[in-house]
Amino acid sequence: MQITTIGLDIAKNVFQVHGIDATEKVIVRKQLRRGQLIKFFEALAPCEAEKQREAEARRREAERQREAEAREKMAGKPRQWWEVLGVSSQAPLEEIMRRYRQEIQLYHPDRVVGLAPEIVSVAERRTKEINAAYAEAKRLRR
Repeated sequence: MQITTIGLDIAKNVFQVHGIDATEKVIVRKQLRRGQLIKFFEALAPCEAEKQREAEARRREAERQREAEAREKMAGKPRQWWEVLGVSSQAPLEEIMRRYRQEIQLYHPDRVVGLAPEIVSVAERRTKEINAAYAEAKRLRR
C-alpha cells in the first residue's frame, strides 16, 4: 500500500501523522517527536508528484543543454550576409533590399515589446545580425 495523502497535526514537540492510501484506508497513524519527523518523511517512498517534478526538471535541464550547445555551434560559425538575408550571393541590390525589409519586419525588437525577456533578446540579436548583413551587402554592391 502506498500513502497518497498525509495529514499532520503540528504542535511544539509532538506531531500526529495520519496517512491514507487511494482508497482512503488508514495506513499510518503515529505520534512523532520533532527529531523523528524528518526521518519519517525521508523513509517514505517519493510521491507521484515528486517523481513528475524530477522528470520535468531533468527534461528542462536536457533542453537547456541542447540550446546551449546549439548557441555555441552558431556562435562558432559566422554566417555570410546572403545566408542571413536568405538571398543568393549574386542577388541584385533591389532583391537584397526587399529581403532586408521582410526580415527586419519579422525580427525588429519593437514587434516583441512586452514579451518574455528571452524573446526580446533573440529579436535584438537577430536584428543586429540582419543589419550587419545588409550593411555588408550594400558595401559590396556599391
